[in-house]
Amino acid sequence: MMVLGAAVLGSGLLMDAQQTSIMGAAAFAGGTFYFSRRKPTYGLRLNTAKESVFVVASRNKLFLGQVKEAVDRSIDAYRAAG
Repeated sequence: MMVLGAAVLGSGLLMDAQQTSIMGAAAFAGGTFYFSRRKPTYGLRLNTAKESVFVVASRNKLFLGQVKEAVDRSIDAYRAAG
């Protein structure tokens, strides 16, 4: 959206079209706002002998760290018992 907004804004300025320039500026501003508000998504994947399995995804890095620690503890407990 930012790229499209910049292209419309540039073409509006080149053609001296005020309405096109305003539409391009609005699209560019909207795209900038959208990308600045996005948060990364973190994931947890387990690698087994057979395959790699995607277990959980979250935008909360702290929560995913807690899930990882719990999985690590359960794997360690399984190995110690067996």
